[in-house]
Amino acid sequence: MPGKKTRLHYKVQQLPEFVTSAVNVLLEGGYTYDDIAEVLSNLGHPVSKSSVARYGAHFVAKIERLQQSAGMARAIVESSDNTATQLEEAGTRLALDLVLQALAKIQDLDGEVDVLRLMEALSRLQSAGVQREKWKAELRAKAEAAAKDVERTVKQAGLGAEAIEVIKHRILGVAQ
Repeated sequence: MPGKKTRLHYKVQQLPEFVTSAVNVLLEGGYTYDDIAEVLSNLGHPVSKSSVARYGAHFVAKIERLQQSAGMARAIVESSDNTATQLEEAGTRLALDLVLQALAKIQDLDGEVDVLRLMEALSRLQSAGVQREKWKAELRAKAEAAAKDVERTVKQAGLGAEAIEVIKHRILGVAQ
């Protein structure tokens, strides 16, 4: 519903930290909101099922976003041969994803998010991506130059064309 304010401070979050942590564990364990409300009541913290449901929906959505981000990071790591850049790239993409999610929710946050700081973070992430791509291109150029130099040297030493191709592939494979 457009314009509807969403609660950002849940009653469950106002409970002691160890109780909130226990609620999180119960939510992850698949317990119903009724069960969790009953546990809270037994612990001396009467919280309605509706309150637990509001908090639970927010918590579950957060867990799903984290799982999605983790899956995205796994896909980046699995698709990349270069360990030196894959983790940085995964981190940048995850951070970018989080910034974009926050920007998408600005209407619901009613001024509780500093848009300028989010835009600055987005700018920094984009800059980091450009710098990473520049570094990768420079690395590739250096590897190609090294491969040509090695090719020239091994030809002079009388190494065969097949061995030269194997060496070039190994050198260039490092730069990808």
